[in-house]
Amino acid sequence: FMTMAMGQPGFFKPRSPNPWLQLAGADGATSFYDTAELKDTLESLIDFDVLNDGRKRLSVGAVNVRTGNFVYFDTDKVRIGPEHIMASGALPPAFPSIRIEGEYYWDGGIVSNTPLQYLLDQEEDRSSLVFQVDLFSARGVLPRGMADVLSRHKDIMYS
Repeated sequence: FMTMAMGQPGFFKPRSPNPWLQLAGADGATSFYDTAELKDTLESLIDFDVLNDGRKRLSVGAVNVRTGNFVYFDTDKVRIGPEHIMASGALPPAFPSIRIEGEYYWDGGIVSNTPLQYLLDQEEDRSSLVFQVDLFSARGVLPRGMADVLSRHKDIMYS
């Protein structure tokens, strides 16, 4: 509860005023939290020159907010920066969409929570180490109230 109310230093903080109280089009009107601090954190922890030097490959997915199309950001094709990582984890309505080259992106899990097929479809036959993390369980208990319904809905949708 404290993290929801106060945020997580270096990651996100609650918007004030609440997005429901902001005018449509205002910077904070489309998410409950501000993730601006996350960019600095990523830049301090990740050497993006090393990440993009071609020795290792990183692919992250996001969904274009305007078109609804799933997009892969792949070090074989683009230079990955903190914005690509942020976009791949920008789960609405908690976190804001992330602007990349004039388009806005949300977490790709909205469209495909396990986009493993992209890796399997690559032409090159090379050894791969793939990390797939299940953040939400597909199994659960019968909801007993609206908070349970919302939680269970999220678990099923993103499992």
